[in-house]
Amino acid sequence: SSCGQKITFFFDVNSLNLNKTHTFYLQCQIDSYSGTPVVVIACLLIILDFLLMYLIFIHKEHEIIRRSSPQFCLAQLFGDIIILLGVITFSVDHSTVSCSISVALLSYGFTVAFGFSIFYFF
Repeated sequence: SSCGQKITFFFDVNSLNLNKTHTFYLQCQIDSYSGTPVVVIACLLIILDFLLMYLIFIHKEHEIIRRSSPQFCLAQLFGDIIILLGVITFSVDHSTVSCSISVALLSYGFTVAFGFSIFYFF
């Protein structure tokens, strides 16, 4: 049940028990050579997101930013930061806990970044 194991599932449709719970494990493994550039790029993007959040907050009364809804833009950027933290967690450590945390951060970040638009526009 450790993270990083490749598991192949073969289901026979005739013998598939629909009352039984099937557990699937994530493959959470990245080559150690590709982890460092991913972390560096993610950190740079987090800095860029914070810079953009600052600029949106400072210039929130500007006509263009006001029309694009500063709250929506800030929520989008905050969700992006959470997603990038998930990417960093996914790239740095290869334990079961970090795999679970990275999946949770990616899910929460996507929900914050794009889920707000569902409530905003409808």
